[in-house]
Amino acid sequence: MFKVMKEIGSTVVVEAEGKIDASDYKILVPAVERIVKEHGHANLVLVTRDLKGETLGGMKNDAKFAFSAYKDIKRFALVTDQDWLRAGLKIIAPFTHTEEKIFALDQQAEAEAWASA
Repeated sequence: MFKVMKEIGSTVVVEAEGKIDASDYKILVPAVERIVKEHGHANLVLVTRDLKGETLGGMKNDAKFAFSAYKDIKRFALVTDQDWLRAGLKIIAPFTHTEEKIFALDQQAEAEAWASA
């Protein structure tokens, strides 16, 4: 499940937990698109707490997000303690134009500051 925690200027902070399904992108995508419309780009801080992965529909919508709204994200901060998410971001990072950085769960404030800078 995605939950928008707060917006700071052009930055949106989203928490992800449990298993992400297709309908969860109805929360994430509009939040990012609204900020892009206001600021011309968005910064995203994704905080994962006990993320269990994605359903097939979630993966499909994740791919759609990667090829649409993600192109307008200037900075992406991943705040996690899950190694599989860290590895996944390192794999995709060379293929995006987004500046991406990984933070530990206890570094959320630093992640928000970095993304907003």
